[in-house]
Amino acid sequence: MDTTTPYDSIAKSPKTHTQQLSQDESYIAQSYTIEVGKLGRTVGLKGTLIFHLMSDFAEFIQAGTTLAAHKPSRLLIVESIAKRHGSMLLTFEGVNSREKAQELVNARLFTSEQETRTKCLLKKDEFFYFDIIGLEVIEEGEVLGKVIDIERIGTTDYLLIEQNSQTQATIPSSPSKTTKKKSKVFYIPYIDTYVLTITLASPTQSGGVFTQNAKLLYG
Repeated sequence: MDTTTPYDSIAKSPKTHTQQLSQDESYIAQSYTIEVGKLGRTVGLKGTLIFHLMSDFAEFIQAGTTLAAHKPSRLLIVESIAKRHGSMLLTFEGVNSREKAQELVNARLFTSEQETRTKCLLKKDEFFYFDIIGLEVIEEGEVLGKVIDIERIGTTDYLLIEQNSQTQATIPSSPSKTTKKKSKVFYIPYIDTYVLTITLASPTQSGGVFTQNAKLLYG
């Protein structure tokens, strides 16, 4: 008997009913802050959606994983995962029709920091984005700014750095009148040419991104 499916592989959740999850919007917004991907168009009539992964950890998305959509704000449990022609297809518990799935098209999906630390195992010299954001960038003892975001362009990650804002007098005869310089931002490619090492913050040290040649990247 032919047991093949149109999918390269498929995994289903062992759960037989939808879990009772808190759908409180403020709880979702505060707890699920790490973006893992975006849902695309629907496939078929039973609630399947194409999923565009934005994480380095594809194994993180498993049957039974809880993800959050912010618009509309709701928690979703992955019911099944399938791969077809290189695309990842997901179904969610309680989303069992094309009409229900249509409500989730283009929704960005998020996970929690706790879930990420539990399920994603890092190798040596690998870091989570959320641990790097907020660190000071230091070169030859000088603080160049602070990491405010990380963007992937092509196959390279770029640290978005906000320089320290400064206050300076604008009218010499009126020292009380000052203006605050606008913070300047610039990018540092996360490659060995610029990033020497990263030390994460801990109770005993502030941590930082230690660089070389990064001064050449801003005026």
